[in-house]
This record gives sequence, structure tokens and C-alpha cells, in this order.
Amino acid sequence: MRSAPPVGRRVDSFGEIRYYQPLMPFVHLLRQFPGRPARTLPGEMILPLVLLALGLAMVPAGAAAQDGAVDTPPAMLRPGDRAAIQVWRNAELSGTLTVGEDSTLVHPIYGAVKVAGVPIPTAQERVQQFLTGFTAEPRITFVPEFRVYVGGAVRDPNQHHFPQMSVGAAITRAGGSTAPNRTHRVRLIRDGREWVANLNGDGIAAILQEPIRSGDQIIVEERTTFTRSYVGPALQVLQTITSLLTTYLFIDQVFGSDAKNFEAM
Repeated sequence: MRSAPPVGRRVDSFGEIRYYQPLMPFVHLLRQFPGRPARTLPGEMILPLVLLALGLAMVPAGAAAQDGAVDTPPAMLRPGDRAAIQVWRNAELSGTLTVGEDSTLVHPIYGAVKVAGVPIPTAQERVQQFLTGFTAEPRITFVPEFRVYVGGAVRDPNQHHFPQMSVGAAITRAGGSTAPNRTHRVRLIRDGREWVANLNGDGIAAILQEPIRSGDQIIVEERTTFTRSYVGPALQVLQTITSLLTTYLFIDQVFGSDAKNFEAM
């Protein structure tokens, strides 16, 4: 009868045995239990565990990137956004105000004006109409500031309030890329959908020129590689399996010895 191959080596269909370095934690694991190497974890179990780990690592996470042009909904304020209002010759009615959860401006005077959920020109008209109660012909400027998250490989990854601008301008306002690289890509997440383009790809111009909208998430990231996407997560899964096997072998050794002693009595 052919003996089982040593643990920590891979067996292909021709019976050739070669070392597989990431599996060395299993070797160190079994050395802690020298009396049970072949029975507890035979070498034939290693390859299935590797395939299992790779399979788990390749499960896609998050929403898939969308094909085609980016959806550009009408520009509207949402709760958490801000509006910069300047009323000519009236500092008391001027300021940068936050949009509250009830869609109104958080302000003791503007609290009755709902500006969220409508196109920006409509919101401005509502503010101007409201101000007619204070002055006959109010002259105002109304600048929406959208709450946008810019993250990844930028100098100021954070949530920002930006006036109307493009995605590319928002990245610049966030400090730009920390390490400009043609292998980077830009990911735009909007209302549960996402679009991705490589900096040297055909679709990057459309994303960078896309006007921002409230709630946008703009991520500058390195293009994923096979090692970063699959090998790293697979090794993490293998480490988890190693921990589970360590616990199993410990429990089996302790309680197995107790059972044998009980039968010998």
C-alpha cells in the first residue's frame, strides 16, 4: 500500500509531489501533534482545501460595475447638503445653511423653506419667494453644496461639501492623487450603482467630466491584480482553516485520550 504523501506538499494527477509554500502553516500545525499526522490530516486533503480557499476568495463582493454612460439625474439637494445664500445688503439673511432631515434649511428664519428633493432652480425660486416677505425685490445668490465622499489614493480622503463641479474637479479639490499612476482607476458610486474606468482607459474622460451629485462616492484606487484580489484573500482563508483545525485537533486529542482511558478501565 502506498503511503500518504507528506503534509504541506501538493499532489498532481501524475503523482508528482512538490512543495507549496503557502501551506507550510499546516506543517507547523501537525508538528504539534506528532502522533497523528497521517490519520488526522492526510496530504490528499491539502489540494481540496486550497481550491476551497481560492473559491471563497473569488466570490465577488459589492455591486458590479455598470456598462455604458453614467446616469446623470437632475441636480437636487438632499438632507446633509448645504446651501450658500447671499442676500444683497442683508447679512442677517445670508450664510451657508445645512439642509435638515425634513428637507428644510436649518435656520430660525428659513426653517419653513423646503429645498431638498427638487431641482436646484426650483429650490432657488422658493428661497427668493420666501424673501419677498422681507424685501420687495430680493437679490440673492444661491449656491448648492453637495455632500460627496472622495476616498482612496487622494491626499484628503474624507466627506466634503462641494458646489456644482465635475468628478475630476472633486478629486483635485480633495488634494489629488497621492501617487499618480496610470494603473490607477476611478470608481464612481451613485445611488447603489457604480461605474469604473482606468486612468488610461477609454471611459475615463466620461467619468471625470461627469457632474457630481449629492451622495456620490468617488474612489481613486489601484487597479486590482490577481495577487491582490485572490491570492491574498485565499491565504487569509487558509489561515482561518488552520485555526479551526488547530482547535479540532486539540479537542480531539484531549477527549480522544479520555475516551481510550475510559474504555481501558
